[in-house]
Amino acid sequence: MYKKLYILLILIFTILLSYTPIALGATDYSQTNPSATLDQLSEQLLELTEQGKFAEAKQRLDELSSLYPQVGAQKLSIEALAIVSETLVNAKRSFAAVRPDKNAMLWSANQVRLLMDALTHPNQPMWKSYHSIYRNQIDKMIAAVDKGDSKSFNNELKDNLNLYNLLRPCFAIHQTPQTIEMMDSLYNFLVKRTQLEQLNGTEVHSSLEQLRQVSDGVFLGKEQNTLSLTLSSNSPITMITIMSSILLSVLTYVGWRMYCGTRYTT
Repeated sequence: MYKKLYILLILIFTILLSYTPIALGATDYSQTNPSATLDQLSEQLLELTEQGKFAEAKQRLDELSSLYPQVGAQKLSIEALAIVSETLVNAKRSFAAVRPDKNAMLWSANQVRLLMDALTHPNQPMWKSYHSIYRNQIDKMIAAVDKGDSKSFNNELKDNLNLYNLLRPCFAIHQTPQTIEMMDSLYNFLVKRTQLEQLNGTEVHSSLEQLRQVSDGVFLGKEQNTLSLTLSSNSPITMITIMSSILLSVLTYVGWRMYCGTRYTT
């Protein structure tokens, strides 16, 4: 019986060792994963832009734009693909301008960074952290309309529209085209109301309430539980770790049962 236990322990040790080269290979894969490269390039783009290294930032943007069609265009609707492509084109124009505008380049770099993060981290994207800011802006617009303060409403709408345009590509890849069309229509309606001499509080308030409801749905969405998040991970190491843990638990239990049997038979 001791001989069987010894063989079992050797088997467990051999199986665990067999996972070592697989895990190492998985690490190399993650380093060359095109999705991870997109994420890294967008992060470098933003950092270099913030540092004023525009030539190097432009180079990262060019590399990102060349790599994106091979990776990021998968499983996107035609409408979302058009919005993402337009975002990258506009960013390249900002960095290629004869007289570069640092604010415009920084805004574009932030937008591309959030977009690439949304594409490569669909479960926990950075853009969702803007929910409280977005909601607060809408609440301020509603308060301004209720007070009949057109000036405050116009200023708040300008800030909120700027944030919407920043996040719109992220919304597009996570939401249906109908949702984006609805939000676009609501903003177009609100912008046109600012051009009138007198603000119609009732219809503007109603539109803002609808915008708040739609935007809340966009930010909150449908969350996955922790288990499904882990199992859907793109990291091979995560899956290997889970499989190894399960296998080790089973073999350890079998070994323990054999040990107990040995004790009772001696």
